[in-house]
Amino acid sequence: MDSKLIQAYTLRALSYEQSTPPSFEKAIADFTAVIKLEPKNARALYERGLAYWVRS
Repeated sequence: MDSKLIQAYTLRALSYEQSTPPSFEKAIADFTAVIKLEPKNARALYERGLAYWVRS
């Protein structure tokens, strides 16, 4: 995977959230990678927040 391809991180993170059982830690890591590449990415910020909330 191209380390700068934001869409790849986003799709993989979403698939981690939808897997059985969900892997919120991996999703959070991928959303964090997106935020590092694009700090104002609203979707990544929102989805990461949801993953943190659901995880706890």
